[in-house]
Amino acid sequence: MLTLVVSMMVGLDALYARVLLINLAVAPAMFQQYVAPVANEVDGIAFVFKLLTFVAFAIWIYVAGRNLVRAGYENLEFSPASRIWWFVVPVACLFKPFQGMRELWNASHGNPQYDENNGLVGIWWAIWLLCMLTGAFASLAQGEAGPLGLGLLGISSALYVARAVTFG
Repeated sequence: MLTLVVSMMVGLDALYARVLLINLAVAPAMFQQYVAPVANEVDGIAFVFKLLTFVAFAIWIYVAGRNLVRAGYENLEFSPASRIWWFVVPVACLFKPFQGMRELWNASHGNPQYDENNGLVGIWWAIWLLCMLTGAFASLAQGEAGPLGLGLLGISSALYVARAVTFG
């Protein structure tokens, strides 16, 4: 059940920017009339939802890791909690979460080689990093009303959708 909830939240989070971009492209006058005046409120709600999605994702990772420990898996490099906090450690956040998720995936799928690379986990992590990178560039270009700002936002939102698909 938790997996379904997290998958739905990740999917909704991924669609937020995409829906706004489509609205802007298809009906710019309607966007300016109805969405632009409440942009700060919409962004605030989206931020809270993104934060709740991260919390649900963290709970899902923790529970999955705890289940491995309870099932008697040994020689795990990552504790249930460390799989989460590596996401916020500077520099290490670029590779440690991938290693923790790879270990979680391999152990959950009966692979005794916890550090063996898996294509799906690798693709998910590559998309995760690209989301962070394009999201940062889109934030820097936020004042750009032209093609650069919208293009980066479009790429970033498409990557978020791809990340949601690989997660689910």
